[in-house]
Amino acid sequence: MMDYFVYKMYFSTPVHIGNGTLASSENTIMADTLFSALCCETGNQKDIDKMVYMAKNKEFILSDAMPFIGDELYIPKPMLVIKTENEGNSILKKAFKKLKYIPVSSIDTYIKGNIDPLEQNQKMKLLGKYGTRTMSSSIDEEKMKTGDMLPFHVGIYHFTEESGLYFFAGFENDEQKQFFEKLFLSLSYTGIGGKRSSGFGKFDFCVEDIPSNIKNRIGVCKNQFMTLSVSMAQQNELEKSLQNARYLLTKRSGFIFSETYAQTMRKKKDFYCFKSGSCFTNAFQGDVFDVSGNGNHKVYRYAIPLFMEVE
Repeated sequence: MMDYFVYKMYFSTPVHIGNGTLASSENTIMADTLFSALCCETGNQKDIDKMVYMAKNKEFILSDAMPFIGDELYIPKPMLVIKTENEGNSILKKAFKKLKYIPVSSIDTYIKGNIDPLEQNQKMKLLGKYGTRTMSSSIDEEKMKTGDMLPFHVGIYHFTEESGLYFFAGFENDEQKQFFEKLFLSLSYTGIGGKRSSGFGKFDFCVEDIPSNIKNRIGVCKNQFMTLSVSMAQQNELEKSLQNARYLLTKRSGFIFSETYAQTMRKKKDFYCFKSGSCFTNAFQGDVFDVSGNGNHKVYRYAIPLFMEVE
């Protein structure tokens, strides 16, 4: 039986979380990105293989890194059909559509259709703010000769002092937890996200117990449940998992950060996942999928669901 913990990340520097364009940034981190960052932090193939083995054999599991503000943890808005008393109010409809995350403490209120989307969207502004950082590059030969640099803009996100990102992690025993935390501590110094060489993405972290109001929901696959991580069913699970499901797909891609994979920078194979917040009535195992091409070693995409009961 797994023991689950909350890992809170307090960012000491701005963070650049890629979303396809350098000039913008996200403010959450998906589980596959977190897993890849931990694999890169190992520095050796033996520990990468150990990470993959642990994940595939359900010895540990991760959620996406989601917002927290003060003591309040937020989870993705479950993709359920919610009926409210104000169905005809266009202002509330727009606010509800804009709503991406809800407080863990308000999940039952949300399901009953009684959550105030205007209030919740206003509270999310306390998380932090987007910005850009102007930087310079020297890839142009003429400008290199003259000492001039080519400026470019990097999208960043500043978290407020009492806010940040958290994720759930489950472990079968203390050995896996200690192995994970050793890597995660190293990652906190290195930084997560893009442009780490410029000092972005560094954080401190603390570990807490799962809040009592959702302790009995995490890892439960009864009735209707949502995934708290980007995930995808294995081929033989897919048809059944889609029955009565409500989901969105997200395209995951990116470059391979490995000096031994190939002589030139290569991209991972494009991969489609269920977004966190997708709801299911049939559980699936998911997997750590190989998204490499013709390089010298395998490259992995973490796509194992961490389910949470919602109804």
